[in-house]
Amino acid sequence: MINGSQQIIGNVPGQYLNPLLVAESQAADHTGFIVVTYELDPRQFDVLFLQGRVITHCARMNKDLRFFIDQHDVTTTFRDRHSESMVSLFVCDLQSIQRFIATFHSEPCLKVHVDALTKPQILALIKSTGCSQGIIERNDFSASMPIIELKEIESASELPVFTGGFKRGRLLVYDLVKNREIQSHRFTPIAVNDLGSVSRKRRRRRRDLEASLEDQQALPSTSVPTPENPAEAIEALANEILGATQSAIDDCPLTNDNSPSAPGPQSSVTNDATIADQRSPNNKPDTNDSSQSPQPETSPTVQPAPEETVPTQEPGHPEPSPFTRVLERALRSVKQQIVEASPQRAESIFAQAEKKILMLNPDFNFRTLDDTTAIITLDLIEEMIKQSPLLKRSRLRESATELVSDLYNKQYELLEDHNAVDSVEQCYYRLKGSKS
Repeated sequence: MINGSQQIIGNVPGQYLNPLLVAESQAADHTGFIVVTYELDPRQFDVLFLQGRVITHCARMNKDLRFFIDQHDVTTTFRDRHSESMVSLFVCDLQSIQRFIATFHSEPCLKVHVDALTKPQILALIKSTGCSQGIIERNDFSASMPIIELKEIESASELPVFTGGFKRGRLLVYDLVKNREIQSHRFTPIAVNDLGSVSRKRRRRRRDLEASLEDQQALPSTSVPTPENPAEAIEALANEILGATQSAIDDCPLTNDNSPSAPGPQSSVTNDATIADQRSPNNKPDTNDSSQSPQPETSPTVQPAPEETVPTQEPGHPEPSPFTRVLERALRSVKQQIVEASPQRAESIFAQAEKKILMLNPDFNFRTLDDTTAIITLDLIEEMIKQSPLLKRSRLRESATELVSDLYNKQYELLEDHNAVDSVEQCYYRLKGSKS
């Protein structure tokens, strides 16, 4: 299959050998990959990369394309087409496997048939890419099992080594430096549609939102009559502002009394309301009206609150935004469910999932999330479920689907403010599709 690998099992009919059972029978220190060949047109190969008994990656390829897929897709395809499949097992060193996996993450800057090219022409094409650090691949998919030769280069002086040897097939050059520059954007969940246009559903919601905003902007000039007394006008305006502020606080789905940031905003708003009530013309100290008596009773207990909460905020460590807190809570919830389902393997699951996400986003830090990086926690949630034990995975995936659904339904406006609606939708359908 690839240079540096050794075939252990070769082309066993799929009706006699299940690739998932082959994976579970491997030794703990084994590294390699399983290839399931489907006799389609063109011939298709599903590759399961192994580290011990754990399937770390699943990929699909033919002579033209290669990409990662979910393990559920591998299982479904094998179940439907096992009668026309062949299963092979290869052992390989970890470095060669990582080099092969890198070709699935990267886009080639050169892809050319070598059949009709001479050695000087091939060398000229390779040099024209300007690649100084990357991977050169030569492949031949004409046989039942493809031949793939991979070589990592670290300087332009190594290029002439790869200009000969193959008389047919293709030559590909992967510039790892150029791919690394765009990799974080490429594998980050998409915030808008591929063509830059929003879907019909989002356009309809946006029109409804704009219409409601226009109605709200028209309310102060049409629905509120102007009092003849200036004092009454000031009081009416203050009551309207305070009423709108209080209703916004009551309706805000992000307010959580148990969160560490809840006391700060609540106490500051209440303090402003108390000051405004004290300045109101109707709030006179010598008035004995029973309807106004609760106002001076509540002010002494509310005013000291900001003095207690403000000093607890540490300078230089800003509180996370509501958007970041929502996704952090979702991540903590899934982690807790994994700990309860598989306490012995929980730490290993977290480490493997974080390692894979960090491979796609090398500069990412899960412990210092912000509005830009918080959405990637959805990828981490999916990856943790994939790494979970097979018998526990269905229940964890179902719980995560409900969690993402609640996030979408209850925090839609917050997600739309951060262009994250599409990302949550895609995560939901991936989880739901894997579950079905």
